[in-house]
Amino acid sequence: MEGEKNRKVVYEGFCDRGTFQENTGSRLIPLEEIKNLPCCRRSREVEGEWSLREIGICFIDERLIQNDWESILSLRQGLGIRTLFNLLDPILNPAGAEYQVLGVYAPELTEKMAWVLKNLGIQRGLVIYGEGTLDEMSITGKMKITEILREGVKSYFIDPEDVGIKRRSLEEIRGGTREENAETIINILKGCKGAKREITLLNAASAFFVSGRVRSLQEGMKRAEESIESGAALEKLETLIEFNRRERPFLREFPGKGVKSELSRGCS
Repeated sequence: MEGEKNRKVVYEGFCDRGTFQENTGSRLIPLEEIKNLPCCRRSREVEGEWSLREIGICFIDERLIQNDWESILSLRQGLGIRTLFNLLDPILNPAGAEYQVLGVYAPELTEKMAWVLKNLGIQRGLVIYGEGTLDEMSITGKMKITEILREGVKSYFIDPEDVGIKRRSLEEIRGGTREENAETIINILKGCKGAKREITLLNAASAFFVSGRVRSLQEGMKRAEESIESGAALEKLETLIEFNRRERPFLREFPGKGVKSELSRGCS
């Protein structure tokens, strides 16, 4: 039952999807940035579901589930600006989720996308806009949240201080190169403190909240923090790496060296 429940939650740390590219912006660093971490790229969503059922986590490259859109996807990436396709991508997730957290780049889109998700069968979810065009839970300013409920949708605003977090600057959570991002993720999971840990906890809390495992974002943050402090989050990453190593004939090739040594390092 635990695996099935995880399969229903779509967010970074459960089932994430996207494309591989250099991340130099300020958005939350995705799991696929982990150095040498393979993901489901060759055999479409079959291996993604396999990974979810086995260990409760996976990343699905969106290029595997949009074969008919390949030329459009390439064009969209080449444009370098936001278009309608930025809104369509998240609703094409193949996981069959009933609970979802979705970020949007403009506050006026939260209600629109909430109703879209509800009409597509999402039972409970959050559509989030963070001040400063952050399409996620933010610690840099006010957040607009539209919550998807059985009876409809409702919108409200919260500040970082409302959930016990000190407001931070965009520069404090800015991503870097793939190597820098990998080191950041590992450091967070090893217990290092700072702004990037705080935004990670808040976004993890949103997934716990929509899945019904906690009753508030504050409670969700405590649960996420416990996962890090107990070592469970880092252990899950190690399990994912080992699973992908074992199933590598079906997954993207990767060097297979250096991952464990990265995980064994302390905070830098």
